Amino acid sequence: MIKSSGINGLAYLAPEIIGIYPTNTNNIEKQFNCAHLASHPMKLATGDDDGNVKLYKFPCLEKDANFDVYYGHSSNITNLKFTTDNSHLISIGGDDLCVFVWECI
Repeated sequence: MIKSSGINGLAYLAPEIIGIYPTNTNNIEKQFNCAHLASHPMKLATGDDDGNVKLYKFPCLEKDANFDVYYGHSSNITNLKFTTDNSHLISIGGDDLCVFVWECI
């Protein structure tokens, strides 16, 4: 089970999320800014400094797990969260001052 510590309730190196860390870098702080887990279907979303929203199948137990990437923000993403019914993902931009509502289909 994921412990409620670290980034938005996810432990930094919990075995269930090890796949969101690329093997080609050692700086954990530069991997992503925020993460949120949808309850059904089990998907994990992350937001990064490049404005990318990445969506992983959960759990992602293997290093360099496959993901889908979505573009929209022109700069860093400061936070993101699935709605309570998991029908949408809301991402909040930093420098671009934008809020995106992504439909989960």
